Amino acid sequence: MCGLARLASPRSLATFGTALLMVLALGLGSCAKEPAPQPTPKPVAKRHMPFETPWETETEYVVTRTVTEIASLCTYAHNHVALESEDPRTSVTLTLKSNVNSCPTFHASILLNGGKHVEVDLPTDTGVFEVETYLPVAKVIEGSFDKPIEPVEAPKASEAEEQLLKCTAETLRTLDAKLSADLASRFADPKLHEESALLLATFTMRDRSGEFFNILPELARITSERTFSSLLNRAPTPSNTSILASALEHALIGLQAEALKESESLPEGAPFGAWRRILMMRTTGDYRTLEQPAEQSLLEQFEWFNAASAALGAEVAQTRFGIPASVQNLPDWWRILNANSCYATAG
Repeated sequence: MCGLARLASPRSLATFGTALLMVLALGLGSCAKEPAPQPTPKPVAKRHMPFETPWETETEYVVTRTVTEIASLCTYAHNHVALESEDPRTSVTLTLKSNVNSCPTFHASILLNGGKHVEVDLPTDTGVFEVETYLPVAKVIEGSFDKPIEPVEAPKASEAEEQLLKCTAETLRTLDAKLSADLASRFADPKLHEESALLLATFTMRDRSGEFFNILPELARITSERTFSSLLNRAPTPSNTSILASALEHALIGLQAEALKESESLPEGAPFGAWRRILMMRTTGDYRTLEQPAEQSLLEQFEWFNAASAALGAEVAQTRFGIPASVQNLPDWWRILNANSCYATAG
């Protein structure tokens, strides 16, 4: 009780009040001082975004790449100098003019080797992988040279359609080397460019990369080869090789109706009969198209195995087809299994 009384006495309160005022005065005095200078922060360097590209859409990328390929083919046909993307004197620049129903129309500004400058509008309503879209551009590029390209006729019929049914890496490499050698002497041969498109399409048919699937560069090159072949071809109707290359590209894009319609116009005899079955399995997924797959071409076997794995499951598909011993070690079988989400027991 005594202690509490002394704390509450008037004298003690006055003393406490004086001390409190001194503490507040000291605090206010310290707040009035200038703050200590802070170090200047260093500027943050701009981070490089890993996906920065000169294209805003995939359509712009495909069209730019395809027009560049066509310009390269036309340039080489005239002066045997390729259009190099690293060459600052050559470029293809697209400007969007309109976009109706998701079908953009571009204005293409094409600077060729030698300083030739080509300007042309490029609508895409017929499709970004269609010859009809790019053939007018190819004609404008060809017209910029002093004289038109003179086509060269092939000395003999091609066997590429038959050879590509055995689509091993070695087969593809051998045919690629042969085509390169033939093009060196007959670059203006439309048949060789049809075969080049067919080779690229067959190579792309083997792609089973699943989540890493991206065949836009291959499709752009197939389209440019088909367009250049059409520019050179003076025949009134397309050849079977040209129809087959177009059907395969449509199948790869996912335009099943167009691919099937084109395949039906191919001959039923060898080798095109096999390609008709391949296109049927690729576009419909119906493995029943092919009877006795072990007795058919390797590419037919691949397509049957892929269709059966997707329809029945990889484990069941393996029981329906005995892979020939001569091709058991090819990686395509395992890529097909992986693309169809097989279980570990399937291996």
